Amino acid sequence: MVTLSLVLKQKKESISMVIDIILLAIIVLLLLYKLDILKDNDNDFIPDEAEELYDKAKAEVKSRLENVKAEVKDAAKNLAKQTGDVFDAMSGKK
Repeated sequence: MVTLSLVLKQKKESISMVIDIILLAIIVLLLLYKLDILKDNDNDFIPDEAEELYDKAKAEVKSRLENVKAEVKDAAKNLAKQTGDVFDAMSGKK
């Protein structure tokens, strides 16, 4: 039977391992910055490559959003026209 103390001990070990991994990742990142492998001209601890990638992705999403807006407007216009055709057909007009 598993006792409460054994469960707590396992949780503490798990938490300790997660903290160790996070600290190791921070140390590696700081070394990469110190050795100029990662560039960060504005000293915000976000690599310049990541900032550029974010800006490109943001521009791409904005462009796609504008295209979708235009398509929705066209679809709404066509729907309104087709709705009028349905009413004309229902009333017997050609």
